Amino acid sequence: MRLSIQRLRWVLIAGALLLVFVLAVFIGYGRYRALKEYRQIIARSGVSITHDSNGVTYSQSLKGKKIFTIRAKTESTLGGGKYALHDAELLLYNRNGDAADHIYGSEMEYDENAQVARAKGEVFMDIQPPQGLANGGRTQTQTEIQTSRPRPASAPVIHVRTSGLVYMRKLGVAATDEQVEFNYGDMTCTALGAEFNTNENTLKLLANVHMDGLAHGKPLHVTAAHADMSRDESIANLTTPVVTSDGRKMTADAAVIYLRHDGSIESVQGNNHVVLTDKTQQITANHLDATLNAQSIPQTAKLTGDVVMVDSNPVRPAHGSAAVVDVVMNAQGQPTKLMATGTAKLSMVDRKSTPSGLTRSMDGAKIIAIFAPGQGKSPSHLTEIHAIGSAHASGQSLAAQTKGAPADSSKPPALKNVQVSADDLRTTFTQTADRKVHPERLYGTGHTQLQQDAPLGEQEISTGDTLVILFAAPHTDVASSESGTMSIVSAVQTGNVVIHDRAAAKPGSTTVGSATNGTAERATYDGQSQILTLTGGVHLDSENGSVVAPTVSLNQSTQDAEASGGVQATFQNSSPKTPNSSSSSKPEPVTHILAASAHFDHATRFATFYGTDAAPARMWQDASQVQAATLLFDGIKRTFSARPGKPDGLVHAILASNAFPSKSGAPPHLPSVIRVASPKMDYNDLQREATFSDGVTIDGTMGEVRGQHAVAFLTPTHAPPAMHPVSNLPSQPNPFNGSIDRVVIYGTVQIDQPGRHGTGEQLLYTAAKANYVLTGTPSNPAHITDTLQGSVTGATLIFGNAGSTIVVAGEQGAPKGKGGRVHTETYVHPGKKEERQ
Repeated sequence: MRLSIQRLRWVLIAGALLLVFVLAVFIGYGRYRALKEYRQIIARSGVSITHDSNGVTYSQSLKGKKIFTIRAKTESTLGGGKYALHDAELLLYNRNGDAADHIYGSEMEYDENAQVARAKGEVFMDIQPPQGLANGGRTQTQTEIQTSRPRPASAPVIHVRTSGLVYMRKLGVAATDEQVEFNYGDMTCTALGAEFNTNENTLKLLANVHMDGLAHGKPLHVTAAHADMSRDESIANLTTPVVTSDGRKMTADAAVIYLRHDGSIESVQGNNHVVLTDKTQQITANHLDATLNAQSIPQTAKLTGDVVMVDSNPVRPAHGSAAVVDVVMNAQGQPTKLMATGTAKLSMVDRKSTPSGLTRSMDGAKIIAIFAPGQGKSPSHLTEIHAIGSAHASGQSLAAQTKGAPADSSKPPALKNVQVSADDLRTTFTQTADRKVHPERLYGTGHTQLQQDAPLGEQEISTGDTLVILFAAPHTDVASSESGTMSIVSAVQTGNVVIHDRAAAKPGSTTVGSATNGTAERATYDGQSQILTLTGGVHLDSENGSVVAPTVSLNQSTQDAEASGGVQATFQNSSPKTPNSSSSSKPEPVTHILAASAHFDHATRFATFYGTDAAPARMWQDASQVQAATLLFDGIKRTFSARPGKPDGLVHAILASNAFPSKSGAPPHLPSVIRVASPKMDYNDLQREATFSDGVTIDGTMGEVRGQHAVAFLTPTHAPPAMHPVSNLPSQPNPFNGSIDRVVIYGTVQIDQPGRHGTGEQLLYTAAKANYVLTGTPSNPAHITDTLQGSVTGATLIFGNAGSTIVVAGEQGAPKGKGGRVHTETYVHPGKKEERQ
């Protein structure tokens, strides 16, 4: 916003220079006063006329003080009421009776009948300037005015020269169509033709008004097509004025200047097509109002009507617009406040960092800028900008280059765009030792939104009730992914925060990346770590799941995420559509997870959920579930693991199967449910195998089974889940998608069912048939003891649930074609024959 200060400040100065500074002095006081007094005195009756050796003297006094004196070397009567005065001199006296102004003319003619006076040849005037214009043409300070003393005889005077002057008493008009020239100090003014109306007390410079000289130590050139002056109202009107000074220029169709009684400028108006130009900068408006103090220093300025600012600087072009612009200045003319209203807009392009340029803009219903006065001769500097009403600010920066990626100078640089909007935006600024102004903080209230768009399609949007952004001081070591622009130290957004985070598109893909949406009460962004922390009822949703937690941190550099304080996660994997698929297909299973905290790794698509052995993390899908101190999901390998927190801790799992139909119209097999306890669990989603190791205990439909290891094979009820685009919530394997197909337990197996106990080296359970196959080794064959069927030993024992028949399939390791030995002991109830085989 430094742009607006430096470029609007000269507008005020140009307004002050708008003809009035000089014209008010030369025309308004000098020429006006001289012509008026000169012609009124010439035509006035009742003057005293005396003759002596020096010529003719006309004089008049009032209350003992001289008012004027006219001397002429010779006088002649021309006849017909006409008189001629040769080498005439008019002296005007001030209130103290001291000679003040002189008017000279070589030849003057007066027609008493027509009441017309004519000056033949040139007329010269020496006019004392007003008190405020002494000291070489500069305006006095207030202190000088208060302590002013009578001017010395050497004080500068206003010199006027013209010719062809005619005074018509009946009309009260004195006029000339010849050149009129004013001189005062280093300044001169000319005009072609002048007209003074004594009845209306006005002065007109008829054409080609030109002025050259110095104003506030700078060269000044003023032109106007026409100028009017009203002495009674102290008003000067200029037609098509053009003011140029120190490379600056001001033009308008018309200008009005209001003067004080001491001749200083009180205010200035520019009307229609007001144009202010300073090198590459130009401001246009329909109207300009400016006020000045007694030292002719601008105090206020107001531009109205389609105000437009354009800067054609090739390095930093800019454009701004508003309906009205108001500027307030201090006693030194430095701006203290600027207010642009009516759809105020300001935009610029910074081409210092890149040839294509970085665009920045701000707009709002009203924009207010506050300035602090400079020290010594230093200009004032910006301290605050306040945009009110649908405020919006945006800026581009150079995006950070991917680590390890080679630079390609043939391509334009990648850009990152940041936008901020709110009902009310306020930015504070600080000035560095090199007098450069940099933003310090930004405050947003009411419907705030912060949006960041990266070159690969990444997009981060957050909305809330309030927003506070802290910017890094220039030349600090604060890390930032941006180059060539200011960096953000932190940003805090509070109140009903809603975020939208879209990941980058995959390489070679034409579609946008996956998106994450969320809500929270507070969002805090750290510029150094580039971590966005959400707190207060955080709820995040992505294409493949959701997370609810009190606190969630998103790393906008790595896209990693952390959740803590009690995490609830839900994942739903989508299956690929097939020609035979329909909307009536069974919905995909949903995975639910509860944990104390969680970590999501974007690059590896790995998610970890944490709990403790006493309060384990829990995952469930339909009737199946897993509980452990740590749950680990690998989205690339599509695996899922569960681990305890301590060496003696256990993982607990529940696996379920659907009901299966039976043969011959018998009732269907009931769903199988098994509960597994083991130190380790590993699930492979591609092979649909859940492996339990280092000691396994199973109970449920199978009874109670113990072994060293177990593998549960699942039959999918859905097609394999599709791989998902990358997002902050990585796509996870679909644990237990389906029902139990079979379970294999091996390593010193023991099984207990009601009235039955068996041992062996391996047990196979098939859920669809609800049967078991227990096998052993030659040295340790399978063995079952049943309360009804007695003790059975063999290489392979096949049986169902409790009370079912035990089938002996042979001895493990028997030669092909030869049966193994089978030992059966059967016990019967008392009263029945006991049989041994």
